[in-house]
Amino acid sequence: MVVIETQAQIEHFAWDIKHNMPYIPENLRFLVIVEPEAFERLIKEILPPWAQTEQNDSDRFIYNSQAGIEFGIKKG
Repeated sequence: MVVIETQAQIEHFAWDIKHNMPYIPENLRFLVIVEPEAFERLIKEILPPWAQTEQNDSDRFIYNSQAGIEFGIKKG
């Protein structure tokens, strides 16, 4: 089990995936479900201020990692 509460943890997880799955299909997206408190922290850490207000009504957003892995982040 991997606990993800910060952008650094998402990036580390993405690099682990990239290392263990060198041939990832282009249309593959991983869904990460996080606790509500962690979701709010991730919104503040990852999204620019103008996008944070748009996310207040949503319980999910898309994050593209530096490793090229796309994540759907959802509030649990």
